[in-house]
Amino acid sequence: MQWLSVWEITLGNVDRSGLVFALLLVCALALVSTLGAQRVHDLRKLDPVRVKARQLTLWLTSAEPRRSAGKAIEPAACGRVSASPGHAGSTWADCLRALQEPGQPLSGLVNPLQAHGLAVSGRCERQQFATLGSIVIERVTRDPSPGSSGLTRATLSDKQTLDEVLLLHVAVCGPGFSTLDAAEVRF
Repeated sequence: MQWLSVWEITLGNVDRSGLVFALLLVCALALVSTLGAQRVHDLRKLDPVRVKARQLTLWLTSAEPRRSAGKAIEPAACGRVSASPGHAGSTWADCLRALQEPGQPLSGLVNPLQAHGLAVSGRCERQQFATLGSIVIERVTRDPSPGSSGLTRATLSDKQTLDEVLLLHVAVCGPGFSTLDAAEVRF
């Protein structure tokens, strides 16, 4: 009984529903804090991917004038088909593979959030958990709907030939499957 009287003195006239509310409030705050800390941790793990995405964006931007002029670029697999003798039929898959070789913008890229996840993907999708933590590269095109003047994004096909200028959307698939550091570049 001694403890009960101390309890009453400490809490005053708080009834059981007030105690339940206070307990639920403390639990909710602990949950929100834990989830927030996990999100910050995941965002910090994505820093190397964000740096690689920026490097890729800068490389695409700097390579575009040479590609547009029909001049060869390095790696040759990313040049226009007509400007790259011996690389006739270069595709986006060839270019992407070449960009991941040592000394290129995407060399050493791994997915920090998924051990077996994709390093580069065509979309950031909840249905494909392996895309979380990847660099997302999409092709931007005009909306084909009649009367529409907007742009749409679509997955860039591995078989896409590189004989034309492409408008690309580059981002990182972050926590909650939201895209981070989005940029649109001509390539």
